[in-house]
Amino acid sequence: MSWETVTSTSLGVDAILFDNKLAITTEYYYRLTDGILQSISIPLVIGALNNPVLNLAQVENSGFEFQASYNNKIGKLAYNASFNLTTVKNNVLSLYRRQPSTNGNLRIEEGYPINFLYGYKTDGIFQTPDDVTAWKAKTTDPGRDAYKAQGDVRFVDLYGAPTASDPPGAIKSYVPDGKIDGNDQTYLGK
Repeated sequence: MSWETVTSTSLGVDAILFDNKLAITTEYYYRLTDGILQSISIPLVIGALNNPVLNLAQVENSGFEFQASYNNKIGKLAYNASFNLTTVKNNVLSLYRRQPSTNGNLRIEEGYPINFLYGYKTDGIFQTPDDVTAWKAKTTDPGRDAYKAQGDVRFVDLYGAPTASDPPGAIKSYVPDGKIDGNDQTYLGK
C-alpha cells in the first residue's frame, strides 16, 4: 500500500481592469488520481477477519473555476463585492476487477461520478386499477405484486440478471427481464 498519486494540469487567466477595481480569474483544471484505496473481498478460507485495502482505483476530475471581485469607494465608504463559480465533473476510470461498491443509495461504479444516487427509476403513479392490471401483465415485482394498487409508484424494468451472452464479469444484463429486482437499480443523478 502506498500514497495516492495525483497528476494535475491547469490553465488560467488573471485580469485586473478599470483602475484596479475589477479583478477576474478564470481557470480550467484536470486532475487524475491513481492508486485510490479500495477494499477487496478475499475468500473466507484465508482466515483474515477483515478484507484488505489496496491502492486500486483511478478517478479523474475536471472543471472550471471563475472568480470576479469589484472594489470601489463612495466617499469614505469602501466596499467589495465578489462572485465565484466552480464546476466539477468526476469520473471513476477503474476499480478492482470492475466491481462496483454500494453504500445505501450511493454507489461507486466505473464510468460514473463517485457516490452517485443509485436506485429504482420510476415512470409515474398508477392512476386506475386498469393501469395496475396492464403493468402486472408485463412485469412482476416479486413479494410486492399483491400490494400494487392505484396511487402506488410504478417502477421501470430496465435490466436483468447477467446471462451467458453477456461479457465475462458483467454485473447485469442490459435487457429487461420482466421482473423488478436489484438488477433494475440504476444511475439516478449525483
